[in-house]
Amino acid sequence: MDFTIGRYLVIAPNGSQVGMIDGDEYIRDGLNLIYRIDGDEVYTAGSNAQLSGYLTDRTAHDLSGNILFTIEDE
Repeated sequence: MDFTIGRYLVIAPNGSQVGMIDGDEYIRDGLNLIYRIDGDEVYTAGSNAQLSGYLTDRTAHDLSGNILFTIEDE
């Protein structure tokens, strides 16, 4: 799915908003970049980015299969 068009809310498994996607591939919490989405892969943000998990439709799972977050329309 292409998240580079539009704005999306990023929701934790407990239902709280943890960040936002604003027309690009980054999930941010205010000014801080948290994750980067590359296709179906989710990475930490920054110069030492690490694979954090995989995105299936709008739900990201970590490498152990636990839900990291869900992406919803704003």
